[in-house]
Amino acid sequence: MIEGLFLGLLTFAGLVLIIIRLPQWIKKQLVKHHLLTDLSGIILTYMFLTGVSSSVMALFASATVGVLTTLGLLLAKNQMTQIH
Repeated sequence: MIEGLFLGLLTFAGLVLIIIRLPQWIKKQLVKHHLLTDLSGIILTYMFLTGVSSSVMALFASATVGVLTTLGLLLAKNQMTQIH
């Protein structure tokens, strides 16, 4: 379980680093359609991580990425509404 949480944290950190490098209009679309972003992040994470580790660890990692992605998108949405 601890390994799954750690793998989820590392995967989320990589996802954040990728999103930081995206153009601004793509970031706005990701925040605007947060449900689609959450679902695609969870599904893709689980698909990619099952090839790397056991399915239980990948399940914990996907859940961790899902929760952290939701929190990150909520924070980004709040920041965008405060700016505008």
